[in-house]
Amino acid sequence: MLFTTLDVLRPAQVEFAPEVESLLIVNNSKVQPEYFGHTTRFFTGQAQEVSVPTDSVSLFALSVLAEEIDNINFFS
Repeated sequence: MLFTTLDVLRPAQVEFAPEVESLLIVNNSKVQPEYFGHTTRFFTGQAQEVSVPTDSVSLFALSVLAEEIDNINFFS
C-alpha cells in the first residue's frame, strides 16, 4: 500500500501602503551544509547514498521571490 501526502501552501496576507516605493530583500537564513542527503537501504541489503548540493538553496529561493515581486509591478 502506498500513501501520498499533498500540502497546499497559500501566500500570507500581506499588504503594503501605496506610498511604499521600494523593498529590501535580505537573506537572513541559516547557513546550510554544502550537501544534504539520505541513505536508501534495499531489501537485498544494499545501500545507496543520495546527496544533493544545498549550499545555494536560500539564494535560489530569494531570487525567485525577487522575480515574483518584480512581476507584480507594485514597487519601483
